[in-house]
Parts: sequence; structure tokens; C-alpha cells
Amino acid sequence: MKSTGKYGVIRALAFCFILTLMLGPAALAQQGGFEIGGDAGFIDLDDELGGEREFRGDFRAGYFFTDRFELEGQVIRATSLFDLTLTAYMVNGVFHFRSAEETFVPYVFGGVGSANVEFSRLFAPNFDDNGTALQAGVGARFYFGDEHRGSWRLEASALNEDTFDEDSTHLSLVGGFSWRFGG
Repeated sequence: MKSTGKYGVIRALAFCFILTLMLGPAALAQQGGFEIGGDAGFIDLDDELGGEREFRGDFRAGYFFTDRFELEGQVIRATSLFDLTLTAYMVNGVFHFRSAEETFVPYVFGGVGSANVEFSRLFAPNFDDNGTALQAGVGARFYFGDEHRGSWRLEASALNEDTFDEDSTHLSLVGGFSWRFGG
């Protein structure tokens, strides 16, 4: 097992820089609208990583190219009580089944990115590994307010990552909040 902690930080910073370059000009133009949000919920880890249900949180930022299509960056973090941390950096394409006036909007999404799994034990060496990640899911938004800027969201997804020479799939159920600017 190799330890790649500093490279994970470098990759996270590079990801944020690239995401800023991609979404920054679009957000300033405000043609379709920029969105930020966060989610919290549970993830069922694959048996290869302990098979436990753990807390999961994430942060999202995206740009709506149309009312139906959004490109978003997402950082997912799941931490077990004792020794495991799963972090994924994703770029998702999101398709909304909506028109501009609707308050209930279902959506589907798929994404690709990078995952880092780290084991840290009290009296043993820490080790981690990085690999590619794929994600797919379904969800629904519940918009509120006069201009439908805020939304509550409920989402179910599957995250597949290939760390430690193993292919693991983790199922999640999360709820969250998003706010849309412009557009």
C-alpha cells in the first residue's frame, strides 16, 4: 500500500483551480445561472471497505447551461467513526426534467472523478490510495421562493471507485440545499 497524502492535497487544489477556470467566466456572465449547495446523509460502504453505514457530506458548485442541463463540481467526504475516510472529487453532468415554472423537478446525473481512501489507525501506520471514480444517481429538487432560487434536494446515488486494487461501489442517500444565482 502506498501513501499519497500530499498528492491528494495537490490534486484537490488542481481540481479547484480547473473548476474555477471552467465555471468562473460562466458565473460572471450569468447567462444560465450559477449554483452552490451542500448535502448530508448516509453512505453504505462496500464490503471491501468494511460494509458499514457512515455519515457523508458534500459540497457542490455548478453552472446551468440551459434550464435542463447543468455541469457541476462536487466534493464528497465520508468518514467512519474510527479509521476510514473516503474523499471523492467529481465532475457531474445533471439533466433536469423541468420547465422554468415548476417547483418539483426530478433529475438524473452521472459523473467522473478521483477518489482517495485513507485508513488511519491509532497504533498502526496510516495508508491511503487514490483511484478513479464514477458516479450515477437520481434525485428531486423542491424549489421555493418567488424566483425559485432556493431548493431542497433529495438524492440517491452509487459511487464506484477503484482503490487498493479493488473495485468498490458505495450507495448513498442524501438531502441538501442549493441556491441559484443569475439566469
